[in-house]
Amino acid sequence: MNRMPHCAPAILIGLLATPLAGQGGGRSVVLGGYAGAYTHLVNFNNAGTADFRPSYNVGATLGLQLSPYVGIHADVTYTRSTARGLTTFGGGDFNRLFYGAHLELRYPVEAYATFVFLGGGAISIDELGKTGTIAPFTKVAGTFGGGLAYAIPRSRTEVFGEVKGLVYNWDRGMIYQGQVGGPFAGSRINTTLVDVTIAVGLSYRFVP
Repeated sequence: MNRMPHCAPAILIGLLATPLAGQGGGRSVVLGGYAGAYTHLVNFNNAGTADFRPSYNVGATLGLQLSPYVGIHADVTYTRSTARGLTTFGGGDFNRLFYGAHLELRYPVEAYATFVFLGGGAISIDELGKTGTIAPFTKVAGTFGGGLAYAIPRSRTEVFGEVKGLVYNWDRGMIYQGQVGGPFAGSRINTTLVDVTIAVGLSYRFVP
């Protein structure tokens, strides 16, 4: 019974060594790209009659993996979608470009790793077309999410899938109370939006 306290460090080291065996140690630079779907969790109004259509996203990431468990990553995500419903900009096509950085925490087990991340940056929004009703604008944005990665054996390439949330404020345009173009316009929009991207991608590790 008295041997248990002396065995505890050895047991802990053994548990940590198992995930490290498949991933290796040391720092590395990670470069990757991804693509997938775009949607949202929050509408412009409680009735759910004004939002954006689901669409697509593409992006790229550049990171510094400090250890098998911790990394710092910068990424850029682009989406394009159409506004729909009872807003003054309904029917307009909008580009979104998020750029920022996040802290990523991983737990690797052999060739697999689960990860979560949290960070922030900015999102730039631009309505397309010469008749656009919303001038281009940029807002501070937060990002959060997680996913699963698989390291391809005997290579430095990794396949990953992730779900990412983007949180930012939209304070442009107005909501109509009734039919579009009706005589009674509602209040100006001032809503915290939560966009969601679901993507799969490839990354490559450059080891010094």
